[in-house]
Amino acid sequence: MKKIVLFAVFILLFSFNLKAQWYAGMTNPHVYKTITHPPQLNLHLKRVAIVPDGYATSKELVDYLTANFVNSGTTDVVDREHLYQILSEQNLSLTGRIDKEKAVKLGKLLGANALITVYVYTEEYKREMKREEYKSNNEIRIKYIARLDGYLKFSVKTTDLQTGKIFAAKIFTFEDYMQNVAYDKRPEFPDYHKLKDRLYQKAMDAISKLYFPWNETVSFVFYNNKKCGMKQAYAYMKSKNYKLALNKSLEVLDCLKTSGANSKYLSRGYYNVGVCYFFLGDYDKAREYFSKAYSTKDYSTYKKAIDKVNLVEQTEREYFYYLKNAENTETQSNYQEVGEQNNSQQTEKQSQSDEDIVEKLKKLKYLYEQGLITEEEYKAKKKEILSNL
Repeated sequence: MKKIVLFAVFILLFSFNLKAQWYAGMTNPHVYKTITHPPQLNLHLKRVAIVPDGYATSKELVDYLTANFVNSGTTDVVDREHLYQILSEQNLSLTGRIDKEKAVKLGKLLGANALITVYVYTEEYKREMKREEYKSNNEIRIKYIARLDGYLKFSVKTTDLQTGKIFAAKIFTFEDYMQNVAYDKRPEFPDYHKLKDRLYQKAMDAISKLYFPWNETVSFVFYNNKKCGMKQAYAYMKSKNYKLALNKSLEVLDCLKTSGANSKYLSRGYYNVGVCYFFLGDYDKAREYFSKAYSTKDYSTYKKAIDKVNLVEQTEREYFYYLKNAENTETQSNYQEVGEQNNSQQTEKQSQSDEDIVEKLKKLKYLYEQGLITEEEYKAKKKEILSNL
């Protein structure tokens, strides 16, 4: 019995702790930082071909995806009619696995890095009219709900047009619904096209993360209690003057220590200092003060703050390397173009040189046949000209 009572007390205290943290998070302001993730496939695609694999719904989704690429302004898209024309002329097919020879040939013909294939497994929309009874002023009334559910399942496959290997193949599933409500009469069902647009937009948001950098917003609560000038520290944070916010937060922390503040407020003082260091880019110091806050008062908010710092630091590192690789890829591409130009110029010069030699030999033979030079002179000069080949 005693164990049961102790367990019940623990549950009550734990619940109170969570409620207190939730209330603090709701009543105190938040500060935000936007971080940029690299594409999930970590690819640098300058030009792509996007094709549907099968049904008409696949073609619709490809149209949405093509518009997404075009609007990005960073990647060119091969015109689909041009793609089909080339496939027809070269007697190529995109069905089945693309071998290296076919991939390289297609890549050169299209000038594309990758082939993106979209296949829709299922796209369904279902209507349902629901009827619910309820009491109002001692009368039974009826509420009608006209609900439209949508379901979309598709795959996106990305093939390297240099090797024929599949970069990635991923299956996506999305569900959404819309409903109209009316009392004592049946309402109309929601517009099917609006729900379809919503589903497709969800699909585009997910697919875009495969190929393009994407942003995420990370938020931190900033405590602005009246104690020791926390409100002034937040005013600096709000105006994005992070250095002044840090100096003021350190003063607040010293004030809380010397005034004998309880663990709740002291932990908030440590935490606010950690937030300031985070926005100044000193992630080690941020982790240090978040850890001190958690040691003072084991609120999950403080522990989650450490996780956020780790996430941001890792993401920034990954994005830095992504940009660095993009620069290297661009440089290599430029070198390759210059090399091809030089080879072309050298070939052209060689061709011109060979034509000059042939012309000289013709003139030399004409002089010999006309008796204008001796046989010995003819042979010696011919040998000299041929040595330049």
